[in-house]
Formats: sequence, C-alpha cells, structure tokens
Amino acid sequence: MTDPAVHNPSPRWSQVWQLPVLVLSIALFAAGLFMAKPEAPVDQYGQELQKVQALVVAGQFDTAMATLNELARIMPTLPKPTQGQFELLAADTMYLAQRSKGWNKASNDEGIVKHYQSARDLGQTLDNQQYDRLVDSLAELGRADEGLNLLAERGEAGADARYHLLRRMITTAMAVQPLDADKAGKLIDRLLAEPKLPTSEEVWATARQAELLMKEDRVKEAVDMLLRRIARLQDDKVDALGELMVQLGLAYLDDGDMVNGERWLLRARQSLTPDDALNADVLLGLGRIRFNEGNVTEAAEHFKDVVDQFASTHAYPPALIGLAESNARLQYTDQALADFDKAVKLIGVDPATSPDLRKQLIETLTTQFDLRFAQGEYDTALQYVNLIQQLYNPPLPADILLKLATTHEQLARKGLGLADNQTEKPSDWQKLDKNQRRQVAEHFAQAADNYLAHARAVTVEDDETYGKSLWNAGVYYDKAGLHKQAIAVFGEFVTARPNDPRHLAAMFRLAQAQQATGNYDQAVALYKQLIEEHPKSPEAYASLVPLARSYILQGPTKVDLAEQVLLSVVTDHPALRPESTEYREALIELGQLYYRRGAEGDYEKAIARLDEVAERYGGEAGPTQMPELMFQLGDAYRKSVQQIDEKLAMELPPSKKAALQAERARRLDRAQQSFDGVINSFESHDPATLTDLQKLYLRNSYFYRGDCAYELGRYDGPGGAISLYEKAVQRYDKEPAALVALVQMVNSYCELKDWDKARAVNERAKVFLKRIPESAFDDPNLPMNRKHWQRWLDWTSQMAMTSADKPAP
Repeated sequence: MTDPAVHNPSPRWSQVWQLPVLVLSIALFAAGLFMAKPEAPVDQYGQELQKVQALVVAGQFDTAMATLNELARIMPTLPKPTQGQFELLAADTMYLAQRSKGWNKASNDEGIVKHYQSARDLGQTLDNQQYDRLVDSLAELGRADEGLNLLAERGEAGADARYHLLRRMITTAMAVQPLDADKAGKLIDRLLAEPKLPTSEEVWATARQAELLMKEDRVKEAVDMLLRRIARLQDDKVDALGELMVQLGLAYLDDGDMVNGERWLLRARQSLTPDDALNADVLLGLGRIRFNEGNVTEAAEHFKDVVDQFASTHAYPPALIGLAESNARLQYTDQALADFDKAVKLIGVDPATSPDLRKQLIETLTTQFDLRFAQGEYDTALQYVNLIQQLYNPPLPADILLKLATTHEQLARKGLGLADNQTEKPSDWQKLDKNQRRQVAEHFAQAADNYLAHARAVTVEDDETYGKSLWNAGVYYDKAGLHKQAIAVFGEFVTARPNDPRHLAAMFRLAQAQQATGNYDQAVALYKQLIEEHPKSPEAYASLVPLARSYILQGPTKVDLAEQVLLSVVTDHPALRPESTEYREALIELGQLYYRRGAEGDYEKAIARLDEVAERYGGEAGPTQMPELMFQLGDAYRKSVQQIDEKLAMELPPSKKAALQAERARRLDRAQQSFDGVINSFESHDPATLTDLQKLYLRNSYFYRGDCAYELGRYDGPGGAISLYEKAVQRYDKEPAALVALVQMVNSYCELKDWDKARAVNERAKVFLKRIPESAFDDPNLPMNRKHWQRWLDWTSQMAMTSADKPAP
C-alpha cells in the first residue's frame, strides 16, 4: 500500500515512465495494423521478458519500463500466453515502481488494474502477491468492494488477503467524517462472519465493534458485548485479549464506572509488552481517572507518558489535551498554553479530524477561558480565546466573536486602570504614556472589530443583541481613535434603529466622529439638528459646546457664532446651571476662545472667564486640564500687561498712572503665581504621560515666571528673576530656550549694576549661542522675542563701556 502522506510525486519520473505506458496501451490495439511480424522466434521474447523480470527484481524500474515499451510494439502478433506474461510483468513493474517511489496516483493504479485484468483475460493465473497488488490498487481507487469480491472467489486461498482488506476497509470507514456507522458495522460483521476466522482477527474485529458502539453512545451495549466476548475467548489462551480489556476499561469509563474502568485497564496493562501501542490507551484512561479523582499531578504524569512515548498513536491528541488541562489546573499557565497550542495545531480545522476530539478541545479551552475571565485574568483569557478561534473556519461563531470583543474591552479598561463598575474619564487617558495609550487604543479597536462582526452574525436572529453590539462597536472605534469606522457604524445605527432609545446618543456620537475627522460642516449640521429638533434632550445640551468648537474649527469667519453659542450657555440658558458639566465646559471654551483670539480686550475677557473656572471648579477640570488652563490664565495676565504698558507710555494724570502701575504689578504677580502652579502640577506627573502641548506649557512656565519677576524689578533673592532663570537653565540646559534665561540673567545683573557677574553670565550666553543652529530660532514657541534680543544688545554695549575699576556712565 502506498504512503497516504505522499501527494506530490516527482513530475520528472512520472513523465518518463507513464508516457511509455500510454503508448503501450495504444499499441496493444493498433500495432497489428501497421507493424510487420517480427522475424525472431517466439522464445526469444520469452527471454526478453525474463530480462525485464530481472531488472524489476533489481529495482531498475526505469530500464524495465523502457524495455517493455519496446516490446509492446510487437506484442499483439505474439501468442496469447506470451502476451499474458507481458501484461503480468507490466502490472508488476508499474505497481512496484509506484510503491518504491512513495507515489499515490490514481492514473497509475488504473493502469495496474487494467494490466492485471488483461493478464487474467489472456489466461494467466495471478499468484498471491499479484492478487494482493491488484486488490491494493482497487482499494486505492475506492473500489475495495470489487477487491473483496475478487478475494471471495479464491476461497480459503484468499483468506489472509480478505482479512487484511476488510481491516483496511473498516479502518477507513471508521475514520470518515461524518461516521457512517451502518457501513462500518456491516464490514465488521462481514469480517466476524469469515469461516475459520483466527482468534487474533476476531479480537481485532470485536475491539472495533466496541469502539463503534462507543462512538454511537451505546456504551452499555459495548460493555455487555465485551464481557461476553472476553469470557468466550479467554479459554483460547490468546495473549491478544489485552486489546479487548483496554476497550472494556474505556467503555466502563465512558459509562461513568471508574472503579471497573481502572480494574480492566490495569489487567490489560499486565498483558501488554512495554512497547505495545495499546499502552497509550491504558495510560490515557488512567489519566482520565486520576483527573476526575482530583489527583491532577498523577493524571499529568500519565498524560505526559503518552505524549512522550506514543506520539504516533491515536491516543496522543486527547493525551495532549489532558496534559494541557492538568497543567492549567496546577497553575502551570505557560506550559498549559504551550500544550494547548500544540493540540490546536494538531487538530486544526482539518475536516478529517474527529468532531468529538475537536469538540472536547473547544470545550476544554472554553472552560479555561471562562475561569480566567471570571478571575479578571484577561491577558490569559485572550490567549485561550485566540486558540479557540483557530479551531474554526471563518466566519467565527457569534459566541466566539463576543468572547473576543468582551476580552479586548476588559483589557482596554484594565489598561486605563478602571475597576469593573468604574466609568471612564478623560483623566484616565491623561495618566498614560504614549505606549500605554497605543496599547489601550489597540484593544478598543479589536473590541470594536469583534463587536461589529458579532452584530453582523446575530442581525437576523436577535435584533436587541445586534443593536447592543453595533452600539459597542461604534463606541470602541471612537475610543480607539478610528473615527471613520465610528462614522460608518453610528451612521448605520442612526439609519437602521430609529426607535432605539440610544438613537439621539448615536446622532451625537456620529457628530463627534465627523468633527474628529475634520468634517465640520456635517458635524455642525448634526449638532444643530439635535439642538433644534430635540431642544430639551441631554444630547441637545451636550451638543452646545461641540457645536461652538466646530464653528471655531471652520475658521475665523465662524468664531463669532461660536462665541454666541458659548455665551448662551453661560449667561441665559434656561436649563444649564454652573454645576452642570455643559456650563463648565462652555466657560472653559469661552475663556480659551478669548485667550487664543487675543484681540483688543480679549485678554481681559479670558482672565475673567478662566479666573471663574479656577474659582468655581478647581481640580474638577481634571489633573492635567487645570494646569493647562492655569498656563493660559497666567499667559493672559502676562500678555495683558503689554496693553497696560502702552497706556503708561502716554501722558496720564498721576492718579491714573499710579492705578495702572498697581494693576500692572498685580497682573504680573498673578501671572507668576499661575506659572508656579503649572510647574508644580506638571512636575508631579510622569513626563512620559505629558502631551507635547503640556511639555511646552511646562517649559515656557519656567521662563515666563522669570520674565514676570524681571518685569516687576525683582532681580535678586530666592524668588527673584536671576534665581528663577538659573532654575530654567538647569532644567532645559540642552534646549535653545535656555539662551533666553541666560540673556535675562545678564540683563538682571546689569540692572543691579553687578558688572562682573553680568560679564561672567554673558560669556556663558555667547558660548551657548554659538552651539545653537540658526534654524532653532525659527521655532515660534521659543520663549525669546525681539524685546529680549534688544535688551541684551543694549546691556552688552553698556558692559563694553565699563571695566572692573570703572563704573558705567
């Protein structure tokens, strides 16, 4: 029989010897019409056939086939006995050649059958080996019944071959999925009905009969049948009864009788040699018993013995599953996952695999998933469900998709540090570094993908579940930052589920996703629709600030519309009060709008609104949002001083001038306090969790608070400009921004007329300036402006006019 594992024979050899056979077949019918009768006597060809036979015995099949091809031209002119010998030799050569190459080609088997049948038609008698070859070729072609009938004609002479063929047919029938129990049962009965059947064959057939009954869940019948057969056969004193004892032990186990199961398995073990493959079944059964008893360690040892010693037996896959489950029970998680992975790769999605075995593996993996998920071990649970999905061809079942979705959802929540019932807040994201944010986003994206697939899988059968999973898909796409996917999902939700209680919420989220992708016109339209058509809904209230933001993002021409919307919330909205989230967000957005716009009087407006935010809400604005607002407030105070300076440059009454000077000092004080607060707050955070904007605010706070002290004339002392600028240099000594601090330190020492220190720091500043590329000063966020450069150059000129012993003029 050929090796069933070989499916791709070498095309070169096949082309070399199959073509001559094709020519041979044609020649048998046509050669007589155009070939002349050979001059050589008949016995000369008999000698040629003997030479071919010698080549075949020597394994030189190529040469043998080439010679037969030459002889084929004149075969039709020779006597029938010679033709018959030729056909037998051609069949033998083809059979032995194919089997020696490990090939399994139907065309070759058809040629072998044809040549043997032609030999019989020509009066040749097949010997036992040739009958076996003919039957084997018929079986390979799926014509085993023909072979069986052929062997039946031979009577007792074909008995051994019949037993062998019936075994082969039974094994094949029991391996086919789905199982054809009726066909397999009839074949077993036919083998058992053979006259003078040897006891070893009866034992084998009985074992298969028991196995078939167990596959049909007729376990009690299997037990009763085996008890009767063992009782009858034990008088024959045949060692082969061990296989029936194994089957009886396994049948008892399947029937739930562990005591008798173990007893018969141990009896079987005593009758088996150590290398007998049946030991794998014994060890597997004993492992099942120990596992059910709770003796998991010993169970694992039995399963491991099968895995290590009997990897080529049918007991290997279930033993591997048992070993993996035992290791999981023993908390050897990594080893358990490795063993489960081997089992999954072994069983896979091959349709030839026993569905019961695949079902067992899926159930075991599902149990492990459920345990890990319930215990909050979501990383391990994900590994288990990833293994489960490999046992299915796409599309995955709905329950597997839901497991994948919920696991990724929980992993994302875990990444945000959320407990089971905690609601997510923006601050949960703000405390993560970039890598952590990316991981959380990836889990949300996977959750969304699987929720969407789950929604598709249950659309027809469960509308409520479809809606829930579709909603979750949209929410998690949004959280993952996949706004285009969120638009598609929420768009479908709004269209397909107009009566869903979440319909307005879906419209709001759709608007947010449109806004996030830059589709501001669509976002504005949706927000306005919610506000105008459902004015008293929570979604309408929640749409006010995003509507204003969308107006701002549409460009300068729409900023006034944004201001109107925000003012409507913080001044005269009939339903929104200062304690509401919408009011707080509107107040923040309005203050930021004024800060960013920076037109005449806007800094005063920004100060008023942002001061109100700080007084009303404090930390409620968020652990990182509040420092951002404090920076903007401080910067608004700082920049508003420029407008006061412009007024002070005018001719003013002394009282007016004194009032402006006092207000200028107050604003600079408030600005410095704000920058101090920004530094204290951001420095308490992990730098990796800060955004680029927050890092910029932190850096500029170091320099701006020094500027405030400088503008107040506070040059020396612990809180003076020099001290604050020195801290900025130490904090940012590798950045171009440090130059402004050095320059301002020079300016401060010059203001104090401390020329020696001014010169010393000035040298530091010049050295530092030479290290900075010119392009670095193109950064608009650099805290150094024309005023700083001018002061530095002015004081540098003053220093040049002085010496260590000569004061400045």
